[in-house]
Amino acid sequence: MTMNKEDNTGRLLQAACKPAVPRPEFKERLLKRLQTVLSTSKRAEVVKLRETGLSCAEIGRALDITRERARQILNGNPKPQSSQPSVMLTTRDVAHLLGLHLNTVRRWSNKGVLKSYRIGSRGDRRFRRVDIDGFLKKAEIPMKDGED
Repeated sequence: MTMNKEDNTGRLLQAACKPAVPRPEFKERLLKRLQTVLSTSKRAEVVKLRETGLSCAEIGRALDITRERARQILNGNPKPQSSQPSVMLTTRDVAHLLGLHLNTVRRWSNKGVLKSYRIGSRGDRRFRRVDIDGFLKKAEIPMKDGED
């Protein structure tokens, strides 16, 4: 007995939306499976539209995705994911993390002890979280409670 994708999707939708699901992890697994089914159908749609002779830009407009994403789907590239976003911290954030006064953070930044970046016309300081974590490991200074 073979089922097509539409029957499978409908069955999964009904199961995920039932009011009395016995376990929360069961519902999460169903929703994850549903997302997998729906995401694979996007590829099929893109391939079908490409076979009709549409360009990537036209496919993107039809499916409400960018033309670059349509091209990635056609080439079989996975969805782009940033490894870890570059978190920028203010002087106040760094002072709080390190348990220092604002002026100490500024002074260490001026001396090069802490690597900082100047942004905007006022020259505000920003610190990358990765740099601060590296400083803490190098200096073996524990962070304040409640921080990673």
